[in-house]
Amino acid sequence: MKKRERSTAKAEYLIIDATEQPIQRPTKGQKKYYSGKKKRHTVKTQYVVGSDGKIESVSKPYEGKKHDFDIYKDQKNRDRFHGVPKKADSGYQGIKNYDKDVEIPFKKSKKGKLTTEQKKYNHELSKKRIKVENVIREIKIFKILSDSYRNRRRNHGIKTNIVAGIVNMKVEKRNRKVA
Repeated sequence: MKKRERSTAKAEYLIIDATEQPIQRPTKGQKKYYSGKKKRHTVKTQYVVGSDGKIESVSKPYEGKKHDFDIYKDQKNRDRFHGVPKKADSGYQGIKNYDKDVEIPFKKSKKGKLTTEQKKYNHELSKKRIKVENVIREIKIFKILSDSYRNRRRNHGIKTNIVAGIVNMKVEKRNRKVA
């Protein structure tokens, strides 16, 4: 088995985010697939994207009820990117207990307000994080990952990886044109 490691020289940083895809209502175990956020039954997948826009890692599919941070904790290969700075959204509160090189936005407290420095930091972080949102958009262009998934859920991970490979090919072609 190959040892896959990402060196810090290849990527400035990595961006972590998860996305949901609607599925047909399961006949058994409906509760664990029901996402309160989307108000329907979903499957979640987490993507790790490099600063160049290339997808570095795709998680297996999880039930829609599972939180983004819980998906991160379940990942067996998260140590693969040890030493590379990461950026995540506010859904990953508490990630610093698992990885010290992670940046997450500041959250406003119930009664307090964010300072101008904190707002500026959040703005700069979101400028860098937009890359993962654009990659997820490119993935969702493929209807099999945006419309309601009607196939067997155990094959969802294979289809996600295939689409991620196609998106990576598009990104590499785009990066070669720019260079």
